[in-house]
Amino acid sequence: MKQDLEALFLQLVQTRSVVSSAGEIEIIDFIEEYIRGWDYFLEHPGDLVRVPTENDPLGRSSLLVSVSGQKGPETVVLLGHTDTVEVDDYGPLQDLATKPFELMEALRGGARELSAKIKNDLDEDAYFWGRGTLDMKAGVANELYLLRALSLNRDKFKGHVVALFVCDEEANSAGMITAIEALRRWRDENKAKILGVINTDYHTAQYPGDEYYYLFRGTVGKIMPAFYVRTIETHAGDPFAGLDANMVLAELVREINLNPIYSDMAGDEISVPPITLKMTDLK
Repeated sequence: MKQDLEALFLQLVQTRSVVSSAGEIEIIDFIEEYIRGWDYFLEHPGDLVRVPTENDPLGRSSLLVSVSGQKGPETVVLLGHTDTVEVDDYGPLQDLATKPFELMEALRGGARELSAKIKNDLDEDAYFWGRGTLDMKAGVANELYLLRALSLNRDKFKGHVVALFVCDEEANSAGMITAIEALRRWRDENKAKILGVINTDYHTAQYPGDEYYYLFRGTVGKIMPAFYVRTIETHAGDPFAGLDANMVLAELVREINLNPIYSDMAGDEISVPPITLKMTDLK
């Protein structure tokens, strides 16, 4: 089992799928082809649905995958995104960013300066290294492995398990926005009752030296407001004749960024405050 899961995981990582690149199409193609070969989907091809992202200039898609057991409305939804952030921060090792074994060998050879902790992790050989290993192809691999196991043991559970594998999570969530409508249609057509949603994204240490593993219950949701500032144009030689849009935007950032006033509270927990993801002008 472990070897099969690791092999699938490595195939996902090695399929480079940087957000807003053609790789996002390639990894969905790979996952779809992988699933289509299962006996369950040879018998039930309609339970694997490719969901084109609406108005997407790159032509990206997401996947809705359902496996049904004994008759019943009970449904659990699995979530996973198939894109990654860029690999620019790997510097001269960009070409190895999605090749875990070659990357680890290069790091051991001194290709990059590493902290003592990272060197220790590397020497322990307890981790896979590379873009997407955590965020979140390990989670996607586990979901695929679970779906396959369920498809071979349909008499042992009741209801449905549905997985959404979505594109564009690292940018604008276009994949999830479209996939939610596909999930709603699937729910209505199958008269399903969704009991819960499981997201298998990674987690990090909660404090220095934290060696615990966590399951998080609940969610803070995701809100990504955007502000467009247009003011009164003037020349730099006559600044008081207009209004600087950058200054207005800077005031917005100063008000919102890391301000705990905008955090949510639930019991003794508080969400992280908002932070700016991008700020630019249109010159």
